[in-house]
Amino acid sequence: MLKKVSLLSIVVVITFLSLGLAKLVFPIGVVTKPDKDGFTPSLDVTGRIQMFWDTSFHDTKNSYKDKNSASLYAHRIRLGVKGEIFKDIHFGLEIRKEPRIHKAHMTFTHFSFANVWVGFFDIPFNRNYNMTSSGKLLFADRAYANTSFGHQRDIGMMLNGNFTEKKVHYWLGVFTGSGDSTLTTKASNGDNSYLVVGRLQFDPMGQWKNGEEWFKKDLKASFGASVYYTSKTEPGSTGQGKIFGPITNQLKGVMGVTADFGLNWNILYLEASATYFTAKYFDTTLNPNKPEPSLGVAVDLAVTVIPKAFLAALRFDMYDAKPLQHDKGTDNKITAASIGATWYVGSKKHAMKIQPEFQLQLNKKDSSVSQIVKEKLFRLGFTLNI
Repeated sequence: MLKKVSLLSIVVVITFLSLGLAKLVFPIGVVTKPDKDGFTPSLDVTGRIQMFWDTSFHDTKNSYKDKNSASLYAHRIRLGVKGEIFKDIHFGLEIRKEPRIHKAHMTFTHFSFANVWVGFFDIPFNRNYNMTSSGKLLFADRAYANTSFGHQRDIGMMLNGNFTEKKVHYWLGVFTGSGDSTLTTKASNGDNSYLVVGRLQFDPMGQWKNGEEWFKKDLKASFGASVYYTSKTEPGSTGQGKIFGPITNQLKGVMGVTADFGLNWNILYLEASATYFTAKYFDTTLNPNKPEPSLGVAVDLAVTVIPKAFLAALRFDMYDAKPLQHDKGTDNKITAASIGATWYVGSKKHAMKIQPEFQLQLNKKDSSVSQIVKEKLFRLGFTLNI
């Protein structure tokens, strides 16, 4: 089995590199002739490969320990198709490296104020985590504060649209609430509860395009707020909640709230978010401790050094390593600071880019002995989008 997986990985990587290099020269897609009403059906091949080289170093305040580690790995591999076969009916299908279905959805866009989404796709919650493609990030990967609350995509239906010349946007969706597990498990919705998500966004200077604004000099701003709620989570076979990771108890009254902001002006770009998460344990006999609400805050600041070719960036990231699981005498809050850069190879935006990053993490794990765990991480990321 190991040999088969290794061979498959090699084949996939070679295929992606070939497609990526080909698309740098000419577009890969299928476009037919317009019909009698002037509509032109389209079909496009999409894909992404992200390679990371990580070198990390750990030490503690009380007992100094060297724990150097280095690894080179494919962090993300995606291959998909998307298109508009019939007028105002779009579809998307994406496969990830496991392999398994990453996204599968249809969108009906006849009315700009009421687009209908059906399928398996990202929930409309956090700007950085749910609404910006992993291939269009400012750093090699997302801020931990935006990802530590776990729920990214789900099976469901969603309505979204815009008003006032694309300055006001809304999203409203209902999902199974099973989290990013397999489609077979998710479709069963064993707890008979649903996840409701709503988002409102105001772009005063016109439509804000996530992952694209720092290529422009125009003054643009975006203000967003989202909320999700589910009456209870569905425990997995090991008792873990599928939405929120290794929480050894089923949750009820689960609610998340986020507020985010984006600003682009000339060579400066700023993106910030704060996410609040709270819930109660469904069965207090499994864990008598009352769960404490969790908060995550992330701020990215970038400066364009060479327009459309090179930028430098700073990140502040604060989050709970174990959401809701605060035991007496411990502090699971992690604070991280990063400095990074992005080189857009060939000045073709996100088609191909190289992203070095250095990060310092502080984790105060045990307040009783003032033990502070430090982690230094150097990451070199390579992304190829087709």
